[in-house]
Amino acid sequence: MSASAADAGHYTSSSVLSSGRWVKIRVNESGIQQITNEQLREWGFDDPSAVTVYGFGGVAGVSELLDESVPDDLPQQPVVYRDDRLLFYGEANWRPNLVYFSAKSASVAVCPDVERNNVADAGYYFITDSQPVKKPEIIPYRPFVSSPFVRCHWSIATEEEELTIPVRQGQLYFGRDISQDNDTVRYSFPLDDLYFESSSITYSKVVFHDILVGSGKNLQYTLTYPHRGDIINKTINLDNSNSHVQFSTNAAVSDSYLSLSMPRTAASFDVKLVKSPYSTFTYAAVDRVAFAYQRCNNLGDRPSILMCDSSLANGRIIEVADANPEVLVWNVDKAYNVRQYETSYNYAKRTAIFTNSGAYSISKNTDPAHRAIAFDPTREHLPVEYAGEINNQDIHSYDVPDMVILSADAFTAQAERLAQIHRDLLHQDVIVLRQEEIFNEFSSGTPSLWGIRKAMKMFYDRNPAKMKHLLLFGGAFFDNRGLTTTGAEFKERGVTLLNYGTPYHKSMSSLTTAYSCDAYFGMLGDTPPASEFINSIQHINVGRIPVTDELQASKAVDKVYQYLTYTPTTDIYQRVLLLTDHGDQNSHLLSGDSITAKSFLDNNPGVTLVKGYSSLYPLKNGLAVPAKNVIKQALKKGVMYVNYTGHGKPDFIGRANLYSLSDVHNTQYKYFPFAMLATCQAYTFDRLEQSLAQEMVLQNDGGMIGVVAACREVYQPKNEVLSETMADIFAKSSKGTTTGDILRLSRNKLLTDMTAGDNDLMINTSCYNLCGDPAIPLFVSDHEITIEDVNGEKYSAEEAHHGIVPLAVNTITGYVNDPSSPGTPWASFDGNVILSIYETPVVRTTVTLGANTKKRDVYCDEDLLVETMAKVEGGRFTVSFTPPMPLRTGGFNRATITAVLPDNSEVATTYTTALTCDVNAVPESPADTLAPEITSLYIDTPDFTNGDMASQDFTVYATVTETGSGIYSPTGAVGSTCRITIDNTMNYPVTGTAMTNYSDGTVEISYPFTSLADGRHSLTLHISDNAGNSASRTIDFVINNTSANARLTVKEEPARIQATIGLSHSFTDTPTGRLIIEDEEGNTVFTRNDVSFPFEWDLTDRDGNLVADGVYRAYAICKGGNLYGHTPKTDIIVVQQQ
Repeated sequence: MSASAADAGHYTSSSVLSSGRWVKIRVNESGIQQITNEQLREWGFDDPSAVTVYGFGGVAGVSELLDESVPDDLPQQPVVYRDDRLLFYGEANWRPNLVYFSAKSASVAVCPDVERNNVADAGYYFITDSQPVKKPEIIPYRPFVSSPFVRCHWSIATEEEELTIPVRQGQLYFGRDISQDNDTVRYSFPLDDLYFESSSITYSKVVFHDILVGSGKNLQYTLTYPHRGDIINKTINLDNSNSHVQFSTNAAVSDSYLSLSMPRTAASFDVKLVKSPYSTFTYAAVDRVAFAYQRCNNLGDRPSILMCDSSLANGRIIEVADANPEVLVWNVDKAYNVRQYETSYNYAKRTAIFTNSGAYSISKNTDPAHRAIAFDPTREHLPVEYAGEINNQDIHSYDVPDMVILSADAFTAQAERLAQIHRDLLHQDVIVLRQEEIFNEFSSGTPSLWGIRKAMKMFYDRNPAKMKHLLLFGGAFFDNRGLTTTGAEFKERGVTLLNYGTPYHKSMSSLTTAYSCDAYFGMLGDTPPASEFINSIQHINVGRIPVTDELQASKAVDKVYQYLTYTPTTDIYQRVLLLTDHGDQNSHLLSGDSITAKSFLDNNPGVTLVKGYSSLYPLKNGLAVPAKNVIKQALKKGVMYVNYTGHGKPDFIGRANLYSLSDVHNTQYKYFPFAMLATCQAYTFDRLEQSLAQEMVLQNDGGMIGVVAACREVYQPKNEVLSETMADIFAKSSKGTTTGDILRLSRNKLLTDMTAGDNDLMINTSCYNLCGDPAIPLFVSDHEITIEDVNGEKYSAEEAHHGIVPLAVNTITGYVNDPSSPGTPWASFDGNVILSIYETPVVRTTVTLGANTKKRDVYCDEDLLVETMAKVEGGRFTVSFTPPMPLRTGGFNRATITAVLPDNSEVATTYTTALTCDVNAVPESPADTLAPEITSLYIDTPDFTNGDMASQDFTVYATVTETGSGIYSPTGAVGSTCRITIDNTMNYPVTGTAMTNYSDGTVEISYPFTSLADGRHSLTLHISDNAGNSASRTIDFVINNTSANARLTVKEEPARIQATIGLSHSFTDTPTGRLIIEDEEGNTVFTRNDVSFPFEWDLTDRDGNLVADGVYRAYAICKGGNLYGHTPKTDIIVVQQQ
């Protein structure tokens, strides 16, 4: 773990890219690059001598360093002007190097390997003539005579095919599949200028490094190689004992590095790989091989030589032999800090010598090798490619935001719309950036995971109290480079952003250890940890909305607006939905009920835990239909948090299909909870396929506002740890806590509390990502309510102290506490209060579902007895309610009270167990003999008249007055529930958020219908009170979906002064019709009959008042000649009205 400590003054106030003309160039191989004057003139530079090079290529971020040794802006590179060309040192997306390998044996002197940027195909630099040429830093020559000259180096050669990621996870690409090849795989490395310490030494040291991968049975290869004049056959075993491993590898095995000796007569190092005849490979590939040998520092007729050393004392004199007087030597340890060595040339010996600066010793993964390149500037060097001219940009000059939205190229317009919603509704400072902009300014124009972190760290270090959130607005694919057909297609469309898959062979090889971790982009420490990078503190929140087309992007933004502008009418602030799977001895139920549930109850004993446990209900035809109905009803009523524990797949959770993609798409409700799905593969966002979490977040009129879920297979015990921690942190949340805070704080707590060496916990946790906007505030209670009296009796908190009478009017009075003066009413609090009273608790025993089931008792108290709403004025309230006869008696009836301001900005709550239903107080002959009165019943708008046309998707509205025993609720014991029937055949119960009870006896009903068939229909509302008195009312309507096609269009987006609504159609005559405009809750705000199109709506409601900013939906029912038709609903976005 590391802290973020770079000084804010480290960062420049303006990038060099902010002015001047800049051309981007591509580097395909690391080394000395050349640009000819002819090329420079073709690219628009008239004076080649004025051209400078900026950047550091493609590999600089491999170390993951973000301390002050890393330049903030693009550094200028040293250049050499020679005759007709410009020379500079450049790095591609890989470089050969000596690296740290903790498991190497003592006999291995060095570890040759490839340092590679796994998400890029090349390295990039910029050239310009708008900046002065700076003199390169010179490392002075300091002659010492105490030590002999260094006359050799480690020369590194590698072979690596980058073709595919066969397991669809991780960052590493492998070569072709050789599992079915019978041919021997051969490698040959020439041995030029092999170094021997003295004439008496017979052998020279070499090191060979191989990484193989494979799957199947008895995985063995024979590696044949030379050593001390002999041919050695070595068996390579690839362990495949773990059933979860998709491929086996020798990458982490100490003898993947072989230390060998070569005789003076050797001209090459030749190895071959042969499959064992006893092996059955279903897949096999070579990731890479690397070879290093001790080579004399002879330049000769070569353009350049790269000299690497893993151990070098300070002040050593290094000699380059067979060099002409023009030779130059540069230190290239770090591509962003290339320095020139001062050399001393000996004309007699034709040698150049220079003095090493600084001591080198590789003992950890951030230690660099000494890397010096000697080159002859008179020779031809590596060519570069033109990559285009770029526009000026200056992210460095931006003020520190609260939030950055990193948008895929295809979605910048929608990202900017989302940013404006954050600015308008949450008063956040938000900037929208594209990946290319970040790459240009922070990673030398090269695609880089590290570059995104680098940009976020700049904002964070400048003001850590302000920079809080990063939203990745675009899809992800494990193939970041687009080498697969699918990856190339989505990359070309500009709909994906980089994702951080595991970069390690061992964790990448297994279904249970591989991960894709968006939290990586929020880990802003100066230096990486010694272990896997995921063992780092996360400094900012990170979430992703994985949209891959414009419609998804638009819907995602709409949903955020819906959430931020919705005012709940139930006690969602004190309701949690817990889901658990059955089987496994009911261990999942135990986890949910004893761990997650306990976390909530410990922090808020009054919370309502709705228990959608699969094993509490019988299966129907092998499916968890009864439990699923409980879940759907809870979601429709409204909950603030959803937690699932159990088995899962990308498209469903629960062995018996407890909840699935079709349920997500077909279950509609207004309040979108936050969810934690502690299961496998519920959010496979990096595979461009549907998954439960993604569909929940993208589903309008339902789903979730944010989901934390795993992208891979995960383990139940470690899931429990994260689930419990998230529940605890959520339950303790205060105002201002966001969706991103929950996962970040939980992750950091696990890391801080982690037992030393328990890397598996963080690997498991790193499979969990936040699907959703991380800056969305959670509507939690920050204030308290005081109950003053119950039915005129002074309130006492003693359990079951106050009797309430069924079938009679009861009252509770109280007030919202003033936060500045606790114990007194909050005089400026004018809003609504919701009272929810629950049935007496009951202990239920689980159902036996299969052999692997252990019966358990479950405490339940979520059955609602009665719920009603009243006004809060000056902080005070009086709630009148008429409870039905209870299902259970003999104990307390828990009640919750929630007070909310109209804009959701302040919430106050309390709970009590002091109430008890006194059934003995109910008179034998109830006084209520009057049926409820249905005072209004209409479709969509109050202007509806009996027999009117309606669209196939419509909403029924009704108002009912009941001043006696109260409207019957589904848990009552008398009479029939409230329901709607269509054509006397189809029954629709009216429950949950479809019915709102008010303290004055008024009940409002809002019930949506979809996809009704064409033709004439009748609709009847049936309703009863608790005394058994019933009422009904019928209306007729006509649906005509197919007569003519029609669609509304809106000219202005957003609409600021007016919305010009047009109509495209297939009517034979010019149509007219009725226009209806609804708000996001489905309430009609404007309607007009006999409208002709285009129609200019002045953004006022039916009373002539300007509507609030937000998303509205318009549709029309039209008639043209003898044809009828209706339009689907079209969004009208109203913002920034003056």
